[in-house]
This record gives sequence, structure tokens and C-alpha cells, in this order.
Amino acid sequence: MVFTPIHRRSNVGESDLDFVEQARIGHPQLPEEDAYIVERVLRYSQQFERPVRVFILNGRTGVFASKLITAVPEIELVVQERAAAAVAKLNSRFADSSVRVFTDAYDQWNEPVDIFISKGIHHHAPRPYLDQVKRVLSPEGILILSDEFCPEYCNGKYAERILNADKIYLAGGYVLTDAQEIETYEQTGQISDIAKEIERLRQQALWTWYRYVVDYAMERDCLKVAIEELRAAFEDLITSSGSEHKVSPLIVEREMELRGFEQRSKQSIAPEQPVEYQSFFTYEYVVKA
Repeated sequence: MVFTPIHRRSNVGESDLDFVEQARIGHPQLPEEDAYIVERVLRYSQQFERPVRVFILNGRTGVFASKLITAVPEIELVVQERAAAAVAKLNSRFADSSVRVFTDAYDQWNEPVDIFISKGIHHHAPRPYLDQVKRVLSPEGILILSDEFCPEYCNGKYAERILNADKIYLAGGYVLTDAQEIETYEQTGQISDIAKEIERLRQQALWTWYRYVVDYAMERDCLKVAIEELRAAFEDLITSSGSEHKVSPLIVEREMELRGFEQRSKQSIAPEQPVEYQSFFTYEYVVKA
């Protein structure tokens, strides 16, 4: 399976960081996602008689981390980030706090973690990050996986295909689901008709979602967000894009199961919206025994 690095861009500048701040106004479901994760961390931390250690993967400028430590000050919070411009803002934001800013690669962290937060990262991240989660997660620990997915497009025979998958393998952006199909692709480059059909459904669902997101940003005078989302839409609609490739929640759920994780909860951040606009989901996972 081929995935891009966790950072979409290697040279993160001030304008990119401004987008992180503005998106809380101009992007649907982001503030609600923040609030829901904070509530879950608070509830989980209350089960312990000691401070829980929370590790945020790619914390960017610390907008969410600041909300979290304000709401749950008793946690031991670690924010991992490597982009220099973002690290500078993190160091400034948390200079007089207990928050630890970790600037090495995520797989260099070796201390136990009670709550590992992957927020807005999963559809960019190389999947070995899940191996790191397994390695550092405490026996009673949880992974909070929250992201902007493609609204669900796998129904009927397509859902059955994913649920029965032996593997989840991205072949140039097409989702392959068993060893024979993967072998055929690797030897001949051939993609099955049903994999092509599923990809076409993904593109159609994405276009509906991105139109909604861009309109939402423009209505709130967040031009930077609208432009960024148009760029993301361009890349996401290209099947083989290495920068953006959102897939359906069902595909992610099956992949997580195959990778040894057990789902404890699933929350749509926009439960009252039609399915076409249900993009943000937050999951809680534990490592299978």
C-alpha cells in the first residue's frame, strides 16, 4: 500500500498555519470535532487515579492542544510536530505550561501512552504509524482516530466486498481486497471492474462534499479555506494522487480491523446532516488482545 508522508508539504509556511486557525470558522464540523474529542479525553482520564499521558500526532500550531489542556489540565500532554514554523508557534504557545513539544519523528517516541490522538492525519499518514501506536499504547490505552473521510459511498455489493476483504490495498488509488486481485495487479497492472466502480463512487461523493465545504467557507468570508479546499478537491479527485486520498469510513474500519485494532466507539460529528455531508468521524480503538 502506498501512502504519502504525514505532512502534505515539506515547507510549511505562515500562510499554511493561518489556514489551521481560519478553518475553525470556515470549515464545517471542525469545532464540533474538537469539542467531542475533548469530552472523550475528559471522560477517559476520570477513570484513572493518576494523570493520563496523551500524545497528539502532528499537533500543528497547537490550536486543538490548547483547547484540550485548558479543559483537562490534569493530563500529561505531548504534542508531536516536526515542521519548523509550526514548532515555533507551539513553543511560543506552551512556553509557560506543562505541555511537552516533541520535535522528533513520531516513531522516536518510546514512552507509554494512554491516549494516542490521530486527528486529521489518517488519510495522509503512512500506515506504519499504526505500528507505532501499538508499540507505545499502554495495556488499557486507546487510540482516538478522528479525520475527514469521504462520505460513505460503499453500499450494497460494494459494502459486502469491503466487509469480506482479506486485505485493504491501494493500487494507484484503487482499493483491492484479496491476494489474487493484488497479485494480478502487481503482475499485469490490471484493475478489476468493481474496483473501478468503487473509485468512481468515491469521486462522485467527494465532489458533493467539496462543493458543500467550499460554499460553507465562502458564506463565512473564509477565502483562504475555500482556496485550500479547491486545491484539495483537485488532488483528491485524481485517483492516483499522493497528496489527498480520502476513502469511505467503511474501508477505514475494515482496514483497522485487519491491522489488529478493535473498535470501541464511532461518532459522526454531523449526525443530523444527510449522509452526503457526514465526513468527520471520531473512533475509539484498542489493540486486539
